[in-house]
Amino acid sequence: MLRERFGVSERRACKVVGQHRSTQRLDEATIDEEEQRLRAWLRAFSTRRPRWGWRRAWVQARQEGWDVNRKRIQRLWRAEGLRVPYRRRKKPLRGVGVKVGAMSPIAPNVLWAGDFQFEQTDELRRRQTGSAPKLKALARPFIGRQLADRAAARGTPGHEAEARATGGC
Repeated sequence: MLRERFGVSERRACKVVGQHRSTQRLDEATIDEEEQRLRAWLRAFSTRRPRWGWRRAWVQARQEGWDVNRKRIQRLWRAEGLRVPYRRRKKPLRGVGVKVGAMSPIAPNVLWAGDFQFEQTDELRRRQTGSAPKLKALARPFIGRQLADRAAARGTPGHEAEARATGGC
């Protein structure tokens, strides 16, 4: 364009613009009708399946009857500026009353936890001495009763009455 407009040599025009001379010698490739249809198909494919990339597009194109090379699909995918969007990370839910997981306190008297303690007797037998629940405010009452019944069945004196009186806490 500079050569025709100002009547200068290729060497001088490229020096002024700051381009290499070899970039001026090739004509732009003309896009034929088949490639235009393939590019349109790729754009439509990427809108239908935004999480699928050029590899799956190539497989799908082959299944739909396009006789295309894998490298050609990759080149056209790049030339059209198509991309697979990044997955956004889910922000962790925080705040009062937000359910976080299986062990999250969502209401009073919903979740209890027990801490089992064992001791060894003189006869080298292990026995459970009791349970001291860690989370008092969050409980299921029947678990406290089960702990008390287990303590009574194992013969730990005093612990069953205390567990029943406090509801396991």
